[in-house]
Amino acid sequence: MSAKLAGRLRMRLRRLLESSGDGAGERRRAVSLTAELAGKPGRDAQREGRLLVWRESLGDGSWPRGEGALLLGPEGAPSAALRISEDAGVDASQLAFVDIETCGLADLPVFLVGVLMLDDSGDGGWGWSIVQYLAPDASAEPEMLSRTAELLARKRDWVSFNGRSFDIPRMRTRCRRHGVEWPECRSHQDLLHAVRRRFRGELPNCRLKTVESLLLGLERLPGDVPGREVPSRYYDYVRTGERRWLDPVIEHNRRDVAALGALFLRLTRDAGGDPGERREVSVREGAVGDSVDS
Repeated sequence: MSAKLAGRLRMRLRRLLESSGDGAGERRRAVSLTAELAGKPGRDAQREGRLLVWRESLGDGSWPRGEGALLLGPEGAPSAALRISEDAGVDASQLAFVDIETCGLADLPVFLVGVLMLDDSGDGGWGWSIVQYLAPDASAEPEMLSRTAELLARKRDWVSFNGRSFDIPRMRTRCRRHGVEWPECRSHQDLLHAVRRRFRGELPNCRLKTVESLLLGLERLPGDVPGREVPSRYYDYVRTGERRWLDPVIEHNRRDVAALGALFLRLTRDAGGDPGERREVSVREGAVGDSVDS
């Protein structure tokens, strides 16, 4: 695609998103999407302000054969995650795993944020919780960023995959544009760098989907959306109001953020506490040995 054509497409997308407003069409889309997704097992879609929000809780009962095991692997149960974190000297209550979906490169809007956390359920047990904030159109982006900032302000240690270069800078830039105060974290572990240091030369590439399959043994559903299709699907949702364009994007983000938790636990366990530590670990269907430093 030529730079000129790409520029025209970005301008078209920006005009569509910014013109969608908060009128009847956007309200109908939000209500329809909420009604059709609410009630799925383990999923709670609801309208909060102008946002659509999905909340999901996964306790030890979701292992070894439940939804939790499909998302975070057989060793990702909350009790096991808490044990791995404690052994590594990590305060699990302060961890926030973050992944975003945007309308494209440059400074186009963020429309979906997913956050995975390990929280005390209040009855003496711990559980994973996944929260996803969706802006039904670009005019709801400030509210979505504000809610995300409030959530991350309560978690001091952030974990991402390429988030140092993309997710966090993009949200910070968009917050600045809308006058939303962005919090600062105590630490930010970008697992892409850890994977590159430890598995370059053993994995065919360092994409998250490849890491999931070859390192974690997790497989995406056949209909998983490639990341390159996400902006156009959101564009089609805003243009038509048909949720069929958006459903796979919500699931894609859900899988991404869950994979961050599984990868963090695997790297932390194998490295004795530091996800970036060089250590001899195995790659599924691949060689076993020291990784190559970047």
